[in-house]
Amino acid sequence: MGQCFSSTYATVEVSPNEVDKELPEIERNSYIFSDGIGKITPDLAMEVAEKLQLTVNPPCAYQIRFAGCKGVIACWPGNNDGVRLSLRKSMIKFESNHSILEICSWTRFQPGFLNRQIVTLLSSLDVPDDVFWKMQQRMISKLDRMVVDTEVAFDILTASCADQGNTAAIMLSPVSSPKQNLTFAACWFSETKKNLQVIKGFVVVAKNPCLHPGDIRVLEAVDAPELHHLSDCLVFPQKGDRPHPNEASGSDLDGDLYFVTWDENLIPPSRKSWIPMDYAQQKKNVCLVQLVRSEYGAHDEKCIKLAELAATAVDFPKTGKIVSMPPHLRPKLYPDFMGKEKYQTYMSKKILGRLYRLIKDTYDKDVEEASSDVTFLPDDIPYDSALEIPGSTDFISDAWAHKCSYDRQLNALLGQYKEFRQVFDKLGPNFDQLSADEKNGVYEKKASAWYQVTYHPSWVKKSLEMHKVDGAGGRH
Repeated sequence: MGQCFSSTYATVEVSPNEVDKELPEIERNSYIFSDGIGKITPDLAMEVAEKLQLTVNPPCAYQIRFAGCKGVIACWPGNNDGVRLSLRKSMIKFESNHSILEICSWTRFQPGFLNRQIVTLLSSLDVPDDVFWKMQQRMISKLDRMVVDTEVAFDILTASCADQGNTAAIMLSPVSSPKQNLTFAACWFSETKKNLQVIKGFVVVAKNPCLHPGDIRVLEAVDAPELHHLSDCLVFPQKGDRPHPNEASGSDLDGDLYFVTWDENLIPPSRKSWIPMDYAQQKKNVCLVQLVRSEYGAHDEKCIKLAELAATAVDFPKTGKIVSMPPHLRPKLYPDFMGKEKYQTYMSKKILGRLYRLIKDTYDKDVEEASSDVTFLPDDIPYDSALEIPGSTDFISDAWAHKCSYDRQLNALLGQYKEFRQVFDKLGPNFDQLSADEKNGVYEKKASAWYQVTYHPSWVKKSLEMHKVDGAGGRH
């Protein structure tokens, strides 16, 4: 039933004679290598892209809901037999006459980030703790500098922007390859698809939640020119004893996102994967506690058992199987980085504890400085007069009003979207009729005005005076 309540975009109607629901499955060793993956012809894929207004950079695969079917369809040339949409038995969940192709998501660049589970497992696989420590220190340094260095700020923003992808870790959707001899492939394009970047060599692949050391897969990425039309996605092979997606947290090909990194520093020294857990036979926070508490990390027997229980618990909506926590696996102490203030905690000496305390100490220091009686003058704030452009004065009063509103509602972040949306709505009903250059001109003028009322010494002085009147005072 949950499938019926997925958030989707209705796109094109596909007639029954254009659909083949009998695309053969690839099965071996009781595994379905093609589980959840189908095909869509390039012409139909383009029609879908047009409906979604994605023609500038058309996706190569879509996560879909169609006539009781769910899964991912990858763009693949047809056989000139009139069939435009090919589905497999593993994709059919119930029968329906609904003929609208509904889209849940599509392939696109998404920055990847390390989390507690991935860091813990990589550390257990002998990635030096110093690697994570240096990565965090570099990030803290960049965040400190971005308020005074425009180049650093630009680099941080573009690294997190889907249209300007430039990173050594990304989140990708999976598809399956009909090439039997393909070891593993991952590739993605730039925004214009003119500069193809194919990732080759060892990579780390994981899918959250990942609790078992075998959930971290060390694979070899290869260049397959005939698959270059598949971008922003993983292409898994059909060969082997077990599907790679299934090895990674018991996943499949029906739309899960995978963390992928080719950063040499994050590749386990052994260049090999731990034996994957058998998810076919089988509480997140509790498992993490054991991971960092145990001398053996992710290889601890209790951690392995908890990973199995977690895998079963995650599948409860599908299987209805309830997992109970054995008393001997319940933690009595929690590591400090989990913030369990109501429970007894200890100072974790593992990498997660060290990373946590570095951030906490930095935060506490910033809060202490912010709450102190340190005074500053408006002229102390770096201000770039080059950002004052002709015409921006027309927006100053409006910008100042919004700056005051922002200062008063700084902690109400959820309400800020509405504020920003209203700014552009006020530009008038004819705004959409402006050319791209005219729109950019308005954006630049408004941005310049907002910058001025935030950082220009005279406006900073005015803002401080208002805060004193309101009883706020101090820094903001």
